[in-house]
Amino acid sequence: MWKSKQVINEKGRTIRTMICQNSEPERSKWKDFVGEDGPCKNWVPVGDNVSAVLCSDFTQRSVNNFKSTSYGS
Repeated sequence: MWKSKQVINEKGRTIRTMICQNSEPERSKWKDFVGEDGPCKNWVPVGDNVSAVLCSDFTQRSVNNFKSTSYGS
């Protein structure tokens, strides 16, 4: 299980957040998309049943790399 914490959002509600999987690249199955700037520091709002999350920054990197590799762009 990845690190999670309770935070209060802008509406004053308590929500659960979780650190991006690429905060610890050695444990992440998406470690190939960690950038030159190092491990991710993003926390993402998640539901109670979530055990891992990949933030939008790394989702975009994986999608862009996949398209580039598949289509030669």
